[in-house]
Amino acid sequence: MIASLISATVAAGVPEDLARAAAAQVFAGTGRLVAGTQRSLVELNGMIGLHTMNEEAAGQLVSSAYQEALTKLQGLATKMASA
Repeated sequence: MIASLISATVAAGVPEDLARAAAAQVFAGTGRLVAGTQRSLVELNGMIGLHTMNEEAAGQLVSSAYQEALTKLQGLATKMASA
């Protein structure tokens, strides 16, 4: 997701180094917001009021990527344990 944000920002004419810094700040700020509040994610999304992606599809994509990474790590751990 961060790579897509950087790419879109660069495509809009922002230099890549600034696009990268801005995208990193967006994700860092989002993390601080989520960690620093007792509000639900649904509440936070409602406060922001900006929805440009299918939340369910994005969630499935992240979940799938997580499961794939976990499977690879488990396979690597098994290989290392038998070595």
